[in-house]
Amino acid sequence: MAREQLLGRPLDARVDVFGLGCALAYLFTGASPYASDAARMAGLRGVGPELDAEIPPLVGRVVAQAAAPDRQARFGTALELALACRRAARTAQVGAGHVPTRAEWLRSLNDAEGSV
Repeated sequence: MAREQLLGRPLDARVDVFGLGCALAYLFTGASPYASDAARMAGLRGVGPELDAEIPPLVGRVVAQAAAPDRQARFGTALELALACRRAARTAQVGAGHVPTRAEWLRSLNDAEGSV
């Protein structure tokens, strides 16, 4: 749940961006970015989640921005998040007809990080 929601503040589209960011973090790491008590408390203080080092930096930045506890730091809309995800995905060099494993895909994103 987004920090502003927990604190009873007015909500806007960024609360959904937060949810999508947390879902993306789970997709890439297999764990919720705010699963531990320490991470939840840090989020309430406005400190963003620590993401798995296995996530390529470009993807990690997109996920961290989407799951930021401060709504001002998040993407303003789901469209902005989608476009950032698309830019990150386009950096991957995947051969036609080959479905990469998770490790191959993450490695390709990491390798392409320098070309963005």
